[in-house]
Amino acid sequence: MRSSLKKHIFIAILLLASSLTQAQNKPKIGLVLAGGGAKGLAHIGVIKVLEEAGFDVDIVAGTSMGSIIGGMYAMGYNSESMYQQIANIDWSVLMSQAPDAQTQPLLSWEANQRYQLKLPIVNGKPGLPSGFNNGQKIYLMLTYLSEKYHEETDFNKLPREFFCIACDYYTGEEILLDSGYLPDALRASMSIPSFFTPVKLNGHLLIDGGWINNFPVERMKERDVDFVIGVDFPKQAYDIDADITLLDVMMESNSYVNVRYNDVNRALCDVLIIPELGNISSTDYEFADTIVKLGEAAARKQFDRLKFLADSLGIVQRNFPSPLPAATKNLAELKIDGLSNADKKTVAHSINTDYSGEIETDYYLSKVNNLYGTGDFEQVAYQMGYDSTRLGYVFTAKLKAKKNPSSLNASINYNTDFGAQLLLNYTYRNLFFPGYRLMIDGIASESPSVKIRYHSSLGPELLHAFQATYFSYNQPKYIDGKEQSKYNIQNVDIATGMLSNLNVNSFTGISLHYNYTFLSGDIFSISNDFDTVETHYNFLNLEGFYQYSSIRNTYFPKSGFSFKANGTLSSRLAADEFTNPYVFASAEFTQSIPVINKLNFVYTLQSGTTLNRSLAGPYQYFIGGYGNYYPLNIKSFFGYHRMELIADGLHATDFEIHYNVFGKHYLKAITNFGYAMTRKEGSTLTFDSDFIAGYGGGYAYDSPIGPLQFFMARNAANPTWNLYLYLGFWF
Repeated sequence: MRSSLKKHIFIAILLLASSLTQAQNKPKIGLVLAGGGAKGLAHIGVIKVLEEAGFDVDIVAGTSMGSIIGGMYAMGYNSESMYQQIANIDWSVLMSQAPDAQTQPLLSWEANQRYQLKLPIVNGKPGLPSGFNNGQKIYLMLTYLSEKYHEETDFNKLPREFFCIACDYYTGEEILLDSGYLPDALRASMSIPSFFTPVKLNGHLLIDGGWINNFPVERMKERDVDFVIGVDFPKQAYDIDADITLLDVMMESNSYVNVRYNDVNRALCDVLIIPELGNISSTDYEFADTIVKLGEAAARKQFDRLKFLADSLGIVQRNFPSPLPAATKNLAELKIDGLSNADKKTVAHSINTDYSGEIETDYYLSKVNNLYGTGDFEQVAYQMGYDSTRLGYVFTAKLKAKKNPSSLNASINYNTDFGAQLLLNYTYRNLFFPGYRLMIDGIASESPSVKIRYHSSLGPELLHAFQATYFSYNQPKYIDGKEQSKYNIQNVDIATGMLSNLNVNSFTGISLHYNYTFLSGDIFSISNDFDTVETHYNFLNLEGFYQYSSIRNTYFPKSGFSFKANGTLSSRLAADEFTNPYVFASAEFTQSIPVINKLNFVYTLQSGTTLNRSLAGPYQYFIGGYGNYYPLNIKSFFGYHRMELIADGLHATDFEIHYNVFGKHYLKAITNFGYAMTRKEGSTLTFDSDFIAGYGGGYAYDSPIGPLQFFMARNAANPTWNLYLYLGFWF
């Protein structure tokens, strides 16, 4: 009661003072925004009401999410633009450190999308990152939103003065940040321990300021303000039976430290707004719109008071030009900071540092994102500065190479084709040359395989590449859809050539292969020998290839298309056949088309054939299965067992309907049909064709460990329906 009376007396004194002084001596007003993760989005709703009430403030302070909203408000963003840039986005993507799939070079994405577990190699041993998230996406967002003030190192010179709070990881000391590079300060203030990696800044290793002072009203009062508006949050409503996540625990536990301190800070507020958020937690970003409205509702309860104060204090609301970066700007220079000269040369070519002139904002943002997408950098950001002598902007890419360039990756799956499988991958980035990477895959299963690859992930130049593979398949032999016997295929392929990453969506190249195949068992239909035999094949192959894909979800594509083609000239390394080369050619086109909400249509056209009079076994077409890809000329065809059919060519069409029932649950209907081609004896270009078709469908779940797919399928030649399971990422 006394506290309330004191506040009313203080406000009355301010009102009296305001009527006796000039406008230039108006009271200094501060706004303090507490941290709270997703709950901090309520600040946007509060600011909306302040704007409607004619209120304005001179200085803004915040912690964690409060620092982000506060920093934006200090730069001149209004509530509407903050809503569009902060609340109206997909925070589940923003909170992930994984590069956006569309920014990863196609070859890198094809490898990375297989892994369920990724661990850096530290001092020769698998280790753990210092935080689950390096904050790349949030940092880049903050860099973009503050671009207009990249050169302003004194936060008191922003349109509204600003400071934020962080905590020294080693000493627990409260660190007040009111100068420096603004994105660094904002990122440091929200570095949730064990979720975000700490930030090195000004000789400190900084974590989230919420661990020491989540609601810094006392620090605001030290700035000689006359009037403080504070926005804080209550503890989350208790629900003893609610499920909580690790992030929930980390976000909520810091509030225990601040409970008593917050009581002191709340008492220092002249206007205190506490949005009632019920059981909404600090991680409930999916309720962003609701949280903003709840913040608005809480402030609107005090609207009359705020309006009275704004009028009585003679507050003149300011409108600032939009701080958002211009859609285009004149670029004088692109620079690279943070790498060795050798690395700079490689990166410079990939982002075209020779570029100058009028440039779209989306252009340099895409270059930054694409560099991070290579996986070679811990952090990729940029800084924009104006060069008045050249009447243009200098764009500086700020790159931080990964401290531990090697990693151990793993994944498991089960599928009808190969049974249970374990994938172990070792990757070493920037080995010997900038942008090059070594990848070693080992797959343990009843059909084991090993693959070693070494190639560049940057730039469109034709650069050297090397690949070696080995696999061993224990393969049933089918007659009329029934397993009759088994044979074994062992294959070794060693290739060297030139590879070009044309852009993030495509690559092309040429390679020379030595291929050795060993077939054993009942393989009469391959070798044209009706006895049980063991056959060795040696080939020398010259291959050209091209692949493009804008699809970055193989299992549930929403849109985009892909195209791949290759041609191979091959010759047996045998004295009597070396002069009789084989020619293989194939092409495949896939497109995903959104039909209506939640319904997608996906189709694939594929064609492949061999041109020679007599065909050696391992380069015939083996047809059947539903895997994403297979080695040699093994082609998936729904409704048939893996490699159930053997032919000299395949021309086929696949149609799929994907219906998103809810969340990540899907129903799929699949049909494919076409012709399996068998060459007429003694002919190169004439074939007999057999019509083949398969169809079926089932349920699929897009789980964090990969798709879980359950299908029933059959083919036109066999009335039996079979169950097909594909659980986990395909590799």
